[in-house]
Amino acid sequence: MIEDPEDHNMLERTIALVSSIEAVRFTERNKRFNKNNYKEQKSFEEASASHEANILKIDKGFLLDPKDQEDGLPQDGLYPLVPLMVLEFVESYTTQKDTAQRNLDLINDLSKQIQNAAKDAGLFSMQVAGNRLNLLGSCSQELDIGSVLRLADAAVNIREICLNALTGLSTRLMFRIGIDVGPVIAAQIGENPSVFNVWGDALSVADLMAHNAPDGGQIQVSEQAYRLLREYFLFRPRGDFYLPNKGITRSYIMAGRR
Repeated sequence: MIEDPEDHNMLERTIALVSSIEAVRFTERNKRFNKNNYKEQKSFEEASASHEANILKIDKGFLLDPKDQEDGLPQDGLYPLVPLMVLEFVESYTTQKDTAQRNLDLINDLSKQIQNAAKDAGLFSMQVAGNRLNLLGSCSQELDIGSVLRLADAAVNIREICLNALTGLSTRLMFRIGIDVGPVIAAQIGENPSVFNVWGDALSVADLMAHNAPDGGQIQVSEQAYRLLREYFLFRPRGDFYLPNKGITRSYIMAGRR
């Protein structure tokens, strides 16, 4: 009819009718789009408002909080001789669900016992960092030889706790312990909430001592720690050890108290 119209007036009316219908359809589609878009925007605003209303909670990872010390937290700064222990859980990760759950239960139980041992030894702090536990004997500007001895004694006790718990179990989970006495930076990081944190040579060296201990269940100490502990604990030499940015040094395996 439109291609070959017999009546031009009829053609004009037909075109006008079709145009009106399309105009109505376009208007309705536009209304639906605006309505849906408004709903999505409102939903996002509601979700973001709900998120903003949540109270910010950050797990500081402390099983022995330094804020509980009688003298409070140390001032931010460099501390030259801090006794520090790292306990590393080895073979703690697995993609097998049942094995992962058994490891979690075992690590949780061990962590509770280690937490109590750290408290009994009067250590400064104990913090979870992935598959590691970082334990500080003290954090003061002057060397506290008493805290060095308490940290080493706690390491021996913690080793016994872990060995007793793992003996006879069908598990690949194992642990290694490293100790160093050296410089760290200690500071409060963040604001409302803030968290006490340490980093530096002593933490790095203790971590290397733990990670590179020759066998599971052993306590490897740096040369600096050995010099401070050798009158009170038994050691055997491990041999030369390369420390990044420091060069060749020696490390020792601690057997126990004299």
